[in-house]
Amino acid sequence: KVNPHYLLTDLDGTLLRSDASVSDFTTEVLTRGLSEGHIISFATARSYVSAKPLVGRIPWSAPIILYNGALILDPQTEQVICGQFLSLGIANQVLNLGRQFGQVPLVFGLDVEGTQRVWHENLQNEGQRQFAASRQGDPRFRISEHVHMVDGDKTMMLTYIAREEELLSLKDAIFAGFADDVHIHFTRDTYLRDYFFLEISHPRANKEVALQTWSELVGCSPRDITVFGDNLNDVGLFLGGGTRVAVANAHEELKGLADIVVGMNDEDGVGHYINSELKIGVKR
Repeated sequence: KVNPHYLLTDLDGTLLRSDASVSDFTTEVLTRGLSEGHIISFATARSYVSAKPLVGRIPWSAPIILYNGALILDPQTEQVICGQFLSLGIANQVLNLGRQFGQVPLVFGLDVEGTQRVWHENLQNEGQRQFAASRQGDPRFRISEHVHMVDGDKTMMLTYIAREEELLSLKDAIFAGFADDVHIHFTRDTYLRDYFFLEISHPRANKEVALQTWSELVGCSPRDITVFGDNLNDVGLFLGGGTRVAVANAHEELKGLADIVVGMNDEDGVGHYINSELKIGVKR
């Protein structure tokens, strides 16, 4: 019986190539690694609805981390295992504050029946429209005249999409008013190059806390886990993980935390590392 390795990888910019695909080589490496008994999963800012078309060829079985740590899901049953949610009051206060700055977010959450939803008003800018278009046909999206969370809704994330200068003052205002009550993540989007994402979630909705929970679910110590990332939302993985692997295209701050830097995402850096480290033997 194999002595399992525990591997947890980011998707966008790390496992995924720049066109959001996973190569046949990396798919075969992961599929074979899983079949040999290794525990391999992913931690992403995406939902499973968004991630599944991209990585669904890989037979994931261990829990997956979604929404930057706000939700952990069983990929086989697609049932929620656990989540970190903003309180109703905080969610609505942040929504109201955003309106004062002319910004309305996409709100990711669960409705009263536990179904994943993305609530939004009329899309405000080209960034929001491109984001929605990239998820055309996504059953989570629900348009509303006035987004307001009600009893029974569970808010995972408020995502503001706009140009950097349009979000900086709002980010500062949210920090000033809610620093102890929310986690704030502000970054340039991987695909919408002219747009930034300002994401507001529960203070424990991050990849470091989610990695700890994931380790308990799969039965290992966080220090047993090899983590892979490229961006600042992966810092939590690197703070909590055992072996920290950055791709060559990673943010400089993340590379500074890494134990190992492998090839770029477009060169299948993660796939080559796993193929070699686990001695899987897939030929390029």
